Amino acid sequence: MMSSPSSSISSNRRRSSSRIDRFAISTAFLLLGATTNPTCCVHARTLRRGSSSSSSSSLTNDNHDHDVMVNEAEAEESLDAQFEVVGVPNMHEPFLSNDATMTDRSGRRVKDAVEDEEDASLVVFEEELIPGDDNEDELHHHHQQQQQRLEQSCSSDEMLWQFKLQTDNAGSETTWKLEQKTSSGAYVKVLSGPTGGFKYGANTTYKSSACLKGVNMYQLTVLDAGGDGICCGKGKGSFQYAVGGVTEYTTGQTKKTFTTEAVRSFYVGLPPPAPISGRSSSCDDGEQQIGIRIKTDKYGSDNAWELRSLTSGKLLHSVAAGTYADGASRTDSYDVCVPNGSYRFTLMDAMGDGICCENGIGRYMLYINGEVIVHGSDYTVGKKVQHTIVVGYDDTVLANQMSTREIQYLNGHNWRRKMYHEQFGSTYVPLKYDLSLAEDAQYWANQLLTDCDVHGIDHMPGQEQGENLAKNVGFDYESGQLYPVENICRRWFEREETWPFPNNAHFTQGLWRSSKYMGCAESSKIMEDGRTCRIQVCRYARAGNCNMGHFDATVGDNWKIPMLDDDNQCGPICPPNGCH
Repeated sequence: MMSSPSSSISSNRRRSSSRIDRFAISTAFLLLGATTNPTCCVHARTLRRGSSSSSSSSLTNDNHDHDVMVNEAEAEESLDAQFEVVGVPNMHEPFLSNDATMTDRSGRRVKDAVEDEEDASLVVFEEELIPGDDNEDELHHHHQQQQQRLEQSCSSDEMLWQFKLQTDNAGSETTWKLEQKTSSGAYVKVLSGPTGGFKYGANTTYKSSACLKGVNMYQLTVLDAGGDGICCGKGKGSFQYAVGGVTEYTTGQTKKTFTTEAVRSFYVGLPPPAPISGRSSSCDDGEQQIGIRIKTDKYGSDNAWELRSLTSGKLLHSVAAGTYADGASRTDSYDVCVPNGSYRFTLMDAMGDGICCENGIGRYMLYINGEVIVHGSDYTVGKKVQHTIVVGYDDTVLANQMSTREIQYLNGHNWRRKMYHEQFGSTYVPLKYDLSLAEDAQYWANQLLTDCDVHGIDHMPGQEQGENLAKNVGFDYESGQLYPVENICRRWFEREETWPFPNNAHFTQGLWRSSKYMGCAESSKIMEDGRTCRIQVCRYARAGNCNMGHFDATVGDNWKIPMLDDDNQCGPICPPNGCH
């Protein structure tokens, strides 16, 4: 039995702890056909295409306001028990809808349906593709048409799931089933193969597809009656599945991954929200507009500011001290069309007491094409404050450099942010992906590989960015598998949605409305005993869980107040390379 959860909440305005948030779960895992590797190999799983597996980013060691929580709990008999997650006790079942998909859209009853579970619909088809068949090309074309029609028929709370099975020489030994977990914890079969009492043929490809509910947990089981798996003694059999056209898992055809049964648990999630089109520009082609809005306190003569191109070094505009008069708050605005590149805004205060809040409520806001990217309401101390603005970042950088799993992390956060923000009565604020945050996340993910044998995972000391962590250790294809991103996101969100603060600290960080940017990374290594250790890290700017003691966040739903605020005062506003 592990220690009971404990927490210590800082009431300081800026977060003040360097104690380590920790959470650990004991896991039991089943070894199915795995081989022990006596060597220890490290894999820095870089999510981004073409990037280094390590980061040389410089990170501050100053203490900042991570509220302290040290929590441990016993293992659950569920998918969630495969992860170790910082900051939460493992004491609740994840919420799962009691929405079983028991009928197809024409009303046909699906085989093995449970009679009292039928509040949904299921579109499914299975097709046989025999290599060398004269009609193979025609069948592939027909399959693609079926897929397109099926995907179009998926509702807004469903994703297209595609299963592909390649049998070995003993195809008749192979069967499979797809089950959904209900709210009672029981599994209900929704699909299986082969259908109609038939057996699968040898060396044949079979494909099945269905629209699955995004909020439900599913379990895929592939069985081999011969007890020797489907690869590689009797041919090169394999299976794989995809969600939304992206392959989530494949056994490959090079090694045996199971003998009698292989079990994969997963969520499909929801389609990403439509982008918010809040930017418009009157600039010429190839240029975008930077906007600056400043409101001084009653000592405006103390203030000066400038906008400079970091790409060319050119000063674009400046306002000298003494330009704004004292006695009352003054407002100023400036707009300029600029080419893609990096720019630095600097606001100075001669007295070093900022523009808020003792002598009036001063603030500044920075825009790109009319969209607010910096909401500066916390300049309360210091001779100057600076922000880097990156123009053209979304268009020129992200399109070619985000990996599939990075896109899935972003989408997995944003569809949940939209759902929960609106559920809690606020407007949806999406996250943008940032490669410099991903680099920082990669650095820490690599460092955490040295603690794979340690029961728990540690936040980076002195980290000013927000951070969510997870870890799974076990033999590959079981507890050491590369889990779908949706499984990891659900571990941080739905699993904690009914918990109080600070137990729901992943949930609050992921939904923190004043966090505008995120970046994620993964790492893995083969341990000396043959197990695989996998680390998942997401970083956020601004940091969430800020100043929670001020709001008595442990009382009732008070944690929602700072979480849903438009702005907070913890951590840098922009990612390391700038706001965009």
